[in-house]
Amino acid sequence: MINSTEQGLQRKLGFAGALNRLAEMMIACTDPQAILEEMVSTLGETLDVDRSFIYEVSLPSRRCLAVCEWQRPRVSHLATSAVRHSPGNVASAIRWFIEARRGLESHDDAVDPHLARDGAVELLHGAMGTRSLLWLPFHFRPDGFFVVAFNHVAYRRTWMSDEQALIEAAIRYVTSALVKISHENERRRALEALGSSEERYRALFDDMPSMLFTIDAVGIVGAVNRFATARLDRSMDELVGSQAEDIVHEEDRDAFRHHLSACFESPGRVRSFGFRKVKRDGSILWVEETAQVHLHPDGIARALVACTDVTEAKRAEEAMMQAQKLEGLGVLAGGIAHDFNNLLVGIVSNTEAALDRLPLESHAARDAMTRVSRTAQRAADLVRHLLAYAGRAPTTLGWVDLNDVIRDSTDIMGVSIAKSVTLRFDLSPELPAIEGDTTQIRQVIMNLVINASEAINPSDGTITIRTRALGEGELPPGLGQLPESLQRGSVLLEVNDTGSGMDAQTRARIFDPFFTTKFAGRGLGLAAVLGIVRGHRASLHVDSEPGRGSRFSVAFPASRALECVHPTGADASRLDHPLHVLVVDDDAVVREALGEVLRMIGASVLMADGPRAATQLLHDDHAALDCVLVDLTMPEGGAPAVAREVRAIAPDLPIVVMSGYVEAEIARHFRPGEIEGFLPKPFTQEQLQRCLLAAIGRRRGEAAVVSAPPAPTNP
Repeated sequence: MINSTEQGLQRKLGFAGALNRLAEMMIACTDPQAILEEMVSTLGETLDVDRSFIYEVSLPSRRCLAVCEWQRPRVSHLATSAVRHSPGNVASAIRWFIEARRGLESHDDAVDPHLARDGAVELLHGAMGTRSLLWLPFHFRPDGFFVVAFNHVAYRRTWMSDEQALIEAAIRYVTSALVKISHENERRRALEALGSSEERYRALFDDMPSMLFTIDAVGIVGAVNRFATARLDRSMDELVGSQAEDIVHEEDRDAFRHHLSACFESPGRVRSFGFRKVKRDGSILWVEETAQVHLHPDGIARALVACTDVTEAKRAEEAMMQAQKLEGLGVLAGGIAHDFNNLLVGIVSNTEAALDRLPLESHAARDAMTRVSRTAQRAADLVRHLLAYAGRAPTTLGWVDLNDVIRDSTDIMGVSIAKSVTLRFDLSPELPAIEGDTTQIRQVIMNLVINASEAINPSDGTITIRTRALGEGELPPGLGQLPESLQRGSVLLEVNDTGSGMDAQTRARIFDPFFTTKFAGRGLGLAAVLGIVRGHRASLHVDSEPGRGSRFSVAFPASRALECVHPTGADASRLDHPLHVLVVDDDAVVREALGEVLRMIGASVLMADGPRAATQLLHDDHAALDCVLVDLTMPEGGAPAVAREVRAIAPDLPIVVMSGYVEAEIARHFRPGEIEGFLPKPFTQEQLQRCLLAAIGRRRGEAAVVSAPPAPTNP
């Protein structure tokens, strides 16, 4: 489905393409009739009207003569407009055109008074069946003028401001071309008036609402119009006589040379090319250029070049592509992390099993397995970075005092930043709690502080960490509108540094995963920050300029009432027999690892590779089972399908769901109370045992106590 941003972009590009086609026609054609026909067909198709045509009003003969007409195929059954009309029934409209030099718009339910005055309503809105029309006069001369008309018969329509702007721009283009053709004809008829004609041509060249250049075969600019000098913020003296590629972005120069060479290899052929020009201040203009080579009277071949500024449309396109890229990378990161977590379950579980079975005197083997365990933990940390970037990191929600998290992290911040950097704190004493995951919020703070330190090092500098409360409706700094999650108030975290700052190009990429400005590193730190911010329904803004340091501002929603579940700690002593667990997972590595760990804690295990196999085992052995441990995502319906079978066969049997995704994913698949526990992958033997026993106790009503925690207090 195309969103409104993409529709707006396509509309702008369509209008720009229509103007480019008219520009090409004006450059390549000297036939006024052909230019007018191109005008009505191009505008008719672009504006999606039913009929467009041009009449020439002849004042001496008092006639309206049809010059050209275009009809959309869907209304081909309509009769062609009359070739001639008496001005009598549109006399008031003609007087309006001459006196006001403006157009008129009329509808069958809101008739323009200039048409109603002379009885034109019966003809236009009656016999011709026109629901809505728009008429605009142009190219006024002593003996008359043209009128371009747009009729719509299918339904009542109004013309939007950007559509009228397109029509007016086309009128200026065509009027300029007709004047140019007229001047050229006069020049051919009267060589003695050559000087005057050249002045008029220069006036036309200067007054065109487009950047115009003439360029010779070696790339020297011969002429440039005033519109181009103003748009590029460069003087005429700077441009005339210079190399055309001097104002082309350096990355586009090779392609520009090839484009210019191709133009001179095929004189007379119109060629188009999109590239970047550079203004005096270094800012970029994206342009669509149309060029055609002509042989001038002095015998030198020159390219006449017209450039249209499409910077705004290009920026909108790039912004949309960047958003789509980040969204796609988030989905990819989440998928990779989920699959990698399954592998880590096997590594962690088998490592623990090996350590339990190795004799204490096997120092070398135990040291090797311990290193494997540590490496697996580092891999799990990397997976958490990926999940954080994807906005799917495991979360444990609670009330969080942001000031307390900062104070608790002071020591580790001190040893994590460069010795030349000074930490300062400006913490508001009256700070509401926020709802979030303490570990993830601490990760945000640490990543921002380390990033700030690296921006300062090796110079001396200062990092300031600031907190403050924003009231209901108060706008966090840098945000153009207030997100819904922050409308009831927010808590602001700011990390300011006095480092080198960033230019616009670097700021645009700092949250890309694997982009880094450091000599070594993965570049995941700020990408993880962005993912955590998304997961907490918070907002993030960056303010930075080269030489002026950087400010990262995170606005967290202020917390409302929150309920927490506190297990009372069921243990194995509450069971009168060894654990009997059904494990359901389609990954053989995970099944084998879980079976090994469960057997190590004295449990007996049944294995199923999917919901279908689990159903059969439930029918046969449900009476002996204490718990079902099931993976969230599998073929044949995954954990939800298994849960339905469990509730149908053994309603009181506890269910624990495990996944490499976040606990929030569970809410999308299960109703509250439908399962008894969630186990995020990877997990240790102790975490597995504790979760299973708590789930069994919770199902028996022994392990869950619901209460509201006390609100955090500030010192």
